[in-house]
Amino acid sequence: KHPIIKITGVGYRSYDLQRQLWLSDKNRYANPDSSMHVEALAVDVDQSVGARRLDAVRRALKAEGWYWGAAFGDIPHHSFRLLG
Repeated sequence: KHPIIKITGVGYRSYDLQRQLWLSDKNRYANPDSSMHVEALAVDVDQSVGARRLDAVRRALKAEGWYWGAAFGDIPHHSFRLLG
């Protein structure tokens, strides 16, 4: 049985919003030209559950076709990978 996964942010961000975020803190937010939020293919996952629980959440998401995509030290992201 998969753990309950709490989504803490939006999946979609407009290019302009992602650009504003990126310009405000380039260490925390992805460039809008490479951000999967602009394509609505990334979600923010609650990390306050602790490391052990977060590992279980990552495994559950992976089993459903999501992959870990945090590259910027940002709030943990799980980004949907389109297969095909």
